[in-house]
Amino acid sequence: PVPTPEYLHCASHQPNALPPNSSPNPILIILDLNGALLHRSRGSKATQSSKRPHPRPYLTQFLNYLFAHFSVMVWSSALPANVASMVAAAFTPEQRERLVAVWGRDTLGLSKEQMYAKVVVYKRLEKVWESVGLSKGGKRGGVWSQANTVLVDDSAVKASAQPFNLVEISTWEGGQDGAKDRELLEVAGYLEKMRRGKWVDVSAWMRMRPFR
Repeated sequence: PVPTPEYLHCASHQPNALPPNSSPNPILIILDLNGALLHRSRGSKATQSSKRPHPRPYLTQFLNYLFAHFSVMVWSSALPANVASMVAAAFTPEQRERLVAVWGRDTLGLSKEQMYAKVVVYKRLEKVWESVGLSKGGKRGGVWSQANTVLVDDSAVKASAQPFNLVEISTWEGGQDGAKDRELLEVAGYLEKMRRGKWVDVSAWMRMRPFR
């Protein structure tokens, strides 16, 4: 998929901020799991490794920060049962209660064969923006949009249709050098700059000030 002309038009605007005394607009942070926040061991079955994944350094602090300032959703390309296991491992019970939604592989528009095959998948954010379940009053397109959504993922391909809503982070693969990994702290710093800027459209700001 490629960005629509309408998407590119909105993102191409000069970033505008809200008045200084106004409250920041609500922002939805959509989190990938495996490779971004967690690492599942390759040698074991996905069902088992999903229950005991290796958390990325500073994950606890990162999630505490997100839930203090943003709305949070999970969108993973893993099978739903494995997503549930990873969410249980990564988030506290209170955080799980506050998640806007938890989406898995069954939301990616795949065929039955593709569900269990290694294929390229895309996270089309318009699915989130048009979802009745994520909108106020059950109306389509009522709350989240290009202007207030950020996807945190280790794959730029997944965000091909909405590249200026992506914070592309390095892939977390576990290992002994994990203490050197400060990626989540850097993402938190980037999101804090965004939040304090009170931007009308985060995609316009992210186009001008990408994470990397």
